[in-house]
Amino acid sequence: MWLVLYGIVAYPEAAAHCSPSRCMDPCSGDKPTVYLYPDSMLEESERRSDFTIFRAWMKTYQVNDPALACLFIPPVNTLCGGNRCRPPPLVMDHRLRSLPHWNGGRNHVLFDLSDEDRTPFSPSLAVVVRSNFLRWNYRYGFDVSAVLPSKINNMDLQYDPRKTPPRRNLTKAIWSRKWKLAFKGRCTHPLRLVLSRMFHNPSAGRVVLVDRGDSPWCNHVPALSGDQALFEQFSNPEFDDDQLLVNATFGLVLPGNGEHSMRMVEVMQAGAVPVIVYEDLVLPFTDLLNWNDIAVLVRFSEIDTIPQRLEDIDQKRLVRMQKLGQDAYYSYFYCVQAIFDTALLQVW
Repeated sequence: MWLVLYGIVAYPEAAAHCSPSRCMDPCSGDKPTVYLYPDSMLEESERRSDFTIFRAWMKTYQVNDPALACLFIPPVNTLCGGNRCRPPPLVMDHRLRSLPHWNGGRNHVLFDLSDEDRTPFSPSLAVVVRSNFLRWNYRYGFDVSAVLPSKINNMDLQYDPRKTPPRRNLTKAIWSRKWKLAFKGRCTHPLRLVLSRMFHNPSAGRVVLVDRGDSPWCNHVPALSGDQALFEQFSNPEFDDDQLLVNATFGLVLPGNGEHSMRMVEVMQAGAVPVIVYEDLVLPFTDLLNWNDIAVLVRFSEIDTIPQRLEDIDQKRLVRMQKLGQDAYYSYFYCVQAIFDTALLQVW
């Protein structure tokens, strides 16, 4: 019976209660064996280089014979930048159910690395690896909440996850960085404009700027007299994009098209401490990471407490948060392959 809503598509009630023992056949061996479906299930207009790159990253696990595979991965929105390759949900569901080894989704892994709140398919018995999971459509202990890759992620196909990548040189004490709090981005969520109005104050060490542009989201927010002055500061060279976060103690991680955005990775890459503003988001790799040790977690209703909460963090705790954040970044988020490896090993 189709009862439970997943994003915008209903799916079988049994799938809502999936666990590895209930919805997956056991795997053997010392590493996952993965069968990658051919991309012939995609329309010509939807084919991108993303799945080709994905195949290169999966070489370590890939088998050509589906009979030898433990996990099956179809080419579903694997790295679809800007959510541009999403067919309608019912179309995607039809394609998935038509796969020769689908079996209700058992032992299948669906990657949905986008920043939208809604998923384009009903996962059935398949494990879903998403970068924007909300608590009501996340199956704890079964699905995997991943991070949204950023443009700064290392895309080098020669990356070897067994080697320690070079770390950013963090010689300057984090508490002595020029900016106390920083954010700069497009106005893809009204909360970004709200926080810019509340907190942007360079003389107090806070740079929170948005580019309103033609954003439909922020155009719904009534204009205030000081907005134009805020928008004009966006292009101020003093707040240069490349230098802002590396000179900030804390970096705001605000919702974008969905509750999760690539800002999380960018803040951690810069060696700043994330200040994650969210409501229903399941934080990435939540089974592996204690986010309270890495970031300042703020619910929507608590945003006015941000300045005082940051002031209350002493230098010892700040250094520890930075170190744990860097450990997490270079272990799990440093490049797209590290994200995939972590997700697959969690599934397996």
